[in-house]
Amino acid sequence: MLNKKLLLLAVVFSLLAAGSVYWYLSSLSDGTERGEMVPVVTAAQDIPKNTVIEEKMLVKTEIPREYAQGGVINNIKDAEGKVAQVKILQGQQVLSKALIQTGDRSAGLAYAVPKGRRAVSVAINEVSGLDGQLMPGDRVDVAATLDFSGSGGGDITQTSIILQDIEVLAVGRVLEAEKQSWAQRGEMEKTVTLAVLPEESQPLILASERGSIRMLLRSPADSGKPNLGSLQLNDMLRGR
Repeated sequence: MLNKKLLLLAVVFSLLAAGSVYWYLSSLSDGTERGEMVPVVTAAQDIPKNTVIEEKMLVKTEIPREYAQGGVINNIKDAEGKVAQVKILQGQQVLSKALIQTGDRSAGLAYAVPKGRRAVSVAINEVSGLDGQLMPGDRVDVAATLDFSGSGGGDITQTSIILQDIEVLAVGRVLEAEKQSWAQRGEMEKTVTLAVLPEESQPLILASERGSIRMLLRSPADSGKPNLGSLQLNDMLRGR
C-alpha cells in the first residue's frame, strides 16, 4: 500500500513539474510575441580603433526593443566602409556615435585624407598663399622655382608646374572653411596642407626645401591638366 501511495505521489509531482515547465515556456513565448523585437548590428569580432568596417566584422540580429541601446546601427550597410573611432568588442552593439565616415573633417586631419593619398604641409606667405584667400577644400596647382648649375657651369633659374589639381586639406590648423572666415583672422596662416599621392610628395618637399613654391588657385569647375614644359630665365630673355 505504501509503495502505491509513493508511486501515486511521484506521478502527481511529475505532472506538476511538467505543467510548470510548460507554463514557464509558454509565458516566455507569449512575452516574446507580445514584446516588440528590433534589428541591431553587433560586432562579430573585436574591432580595433581606426579600423575600416567590413561586412564580415558584423552580424545582424533581433532583440527586444528594451535591450537595444540608443543610436544602435540597424543595418550592416549603414556601418560598412566607416571607421571605428573606438575599440568595439565582440558581441557589443555597434553605435552610430562610435563610427565616422571617411572624409569627415570634423574628426581630424587623418580622416580627411582621401584613400591612397598623404597629407603634406608646406610653408606659405602672403604671396605664395594667395594673400590668405586659400580655403580648405580648394584645389590648386603648385609651381616651383629652383636655382641650379647648368651643364656649362652657369647658374640656371627654372620654374615648373610640379603638381596639378591638388586638394587643400587644411590652411594652418583650420580643416573646415565654414568654421572661420578669413575676415575673422588676424594673422596670415603660415602653412597649407595638401592631399598628394606618395609619388607627388617627393617633388613637393624637394621644391619647398631647396627652392620656392606658389599655389595657383583653380576654379571648382576646372579639372583640366595642361601639359606645360619648364620655363627658364634665359627663355624669357630670348622672348620665348
